[in-house]
Amino acid sequence: LTQSLHKGCLRTNARVNFDTENLDGPNASSCRLLCAQKGKLFSLLQKEVSCACTNEINLKDLSQADCTDRWRVYAVSHIQTKNDYKLNLDYILQSKNPYTKPDEDIMFNAAIDYNLYNVYKFEFDDDVVVLTTDPPVSHSWAIAGKHNVTVSTQIGIVTLVNTTQVTVEDVDEGKAPALLGVAVSHHPNALTAQVLIMVVDAYETSCVVSFGDGQESAVYVFNNSADGYT
Repeated sequence: LTQSLHKGCLRTNARVNFDTENLDGPNASSCRLLCAQKGKLFSLLQKEVSCACTNEINLKDLSQADCTDRWRVYAVSHIQTKNDYKLNLDYILQSKNPYTKPDEDIMFNAAIDYNLYNVYKFEFDDDVVVLTTDPPVSHSWAIAGKHNVTVSTQIGIVTLVNTTQVTVEDVDEGKAPALLGVAVSHHPNALTAQVLIMVVDAYETSCVVSFGDGQESAVYVFNNSADGYT
């Protein structure tokens, strides 16, 4: 189909006005689709880098010589974007619990319902992008909340896209921190003491210090693997 729609090469002295577009990895099919969307009759492709569209092509502008470094001209007829392709996207939690916590992996799988060689582009909402021809891929988030995942793939001029959303929860599992240190020393002022608290754990932890006279400290929140308060 592409060969039959190839009309030749644009002569170097041809006076033809056209708009140039830079596409991401353009080819004859994607260039023809772009020009069809612009309502043009002809698409021009140069070095698989630039695409152009025009209505101003006639036989005297064309040559059947070698197209090296020249514009190759294609007709924009017979564009068909309707299809029965379906891009499936699902995920599997890797945790043994019914929830996923920060920094725990989730496995994402994508597939089309045809046996074709495809490149799948996974885009995660923390600006991580993964390209693969062999899903699944795993990903984790450092921050709890709802997170979006978009996967896309290309079949000819057809782009397939699917999205899903997962929830990452900072669940309090009731487990003690990996290490808790408390040190008490006399303060230079009379009748006061200095309390040093250190928590080492992978998750956010909060605690309150209770004193012998029934009073309690404010709530201290420890946000990283080794945090402390005095």
